[in-house]
Amino acid sequence: TNRMSSQEIQKCDAFLQRFKGLLFQEPINIDECAQAFADLQIGMTEFQTIPPSLQPPNIKEFIIKREALEHAALFAINKQSIAEFEKYMTQLKQFYSECEAIKQLLPPSQKKNALTGLYLLYLIYQNKTAEYHTELEQLSMEEQRDLYISVPLAIEQSLLDGQYNKVLNTNLNVPMKEYSFFTSRLLETIRHEAARCAEKAYASLELKEAIELFMLKDRDELMKFMEIDHKNAQENNMVWMLHNDKLHFQTTGQEKLSIPAYKMIDRSLEYALELEKIVQQKSKGR
Repeated sequence: TNRMSSQEIQKCDAFLQRFKGLLFQEPINIDECAQAFADLQIGMTEFQTIPPSLQPPNIKEFIIKREALEHAALFAINKQSIAEFEKYMTQLKQFYSECEAIKQLLPPSQKKNALTGLYLLYLIYQNKTAEYHTELEQLSMEEQRDLYISVPLAIEQSLLDGQYNKVLNTNLNVPMKEYSFFTSRLLETIRHEAARCAEKAYASLELKEAIELFMLKDRDELMKFMEIDHKNAQENNMVWMLHNDKLHFQTTGQEKLSIPAYKMIDRSLEYALELEKIVQQKSKGR
C-alpha cells in the first residue's frame, strides 16, 4: 500500500507519546527512553510522504517526525552525548527547512525556539563563532526576543562587550534543565582558565580568596577542584598546595610576586559568577 493506514499512524503516535512521557520523568530512565525511541524510529520507517518522497504530504507523519527529532535532541542532552545532540540537530534543522514548503498546513512547532536556543548555546560552548552568527542571521527579530533564544543571545553579547552583569536578568529564567548542561560546562571551562590566570598572578592566596576566585562554596569544593584541575596544573609545571589556610602555587620556574587578590579583576570571572546565578535560577524555575 502507498499510504499508511490511520491505525499505523496512531500506533506511531503512541510510540512518540510514550517516548515523550519517559523523557520528562524525574529521574529519567535512560534505558527505557532508548527503547521507546527505538520503537518510534522503527515505526517511522513506514512513513510514505516524508521527503524525499514526492507523494502529497500526510500532515500527521510530518508532525510525528518533527517531534521525534526534537525530543531525540533533548534525549541526547539527558544522555550527556554532545555527538548525538549534533547529529539530531543537523537532521532537525534539515527537516525544519523541508517543512517550510507545507508550513500553511502544519501547526507551528511547540519546541522549535527551545531547541534553537539550546543549539545557539551549544555553538557558544564549542566556540563556533561563525556558525553561531550564521544561525543568528536566520532568526527574525521576533524570534530573537523569544524567552528561550534570548538566553544564549544575552550570554554571547555579554562576552562581546564585557558587561557581564547584564547576563543576569530575571526574564532569563528559562524552565528547561537541558540549558544548564551547556552553561555549567561553560562555567567549568572558565574556572580552569581562571586557575591558569591565578597561577601566573599569585604565589599564594588566602583560602577564602581562592574559594571566591574559583566560584566555589567551601574548602571541600576547593579540594575537589584541585583534584579535577591537577593534570592541567601539572602541564603548566605547577603544583598546588594547601598549607596554613593558604593555597600555594609552586612552580619550577621563576619566583612570582604575591599580588593582592583585589588587584586581579578578571572579566571572565565576573562572567562566570553571572552564569552560576543563571544556572541556579533555571534549576529553581523548573
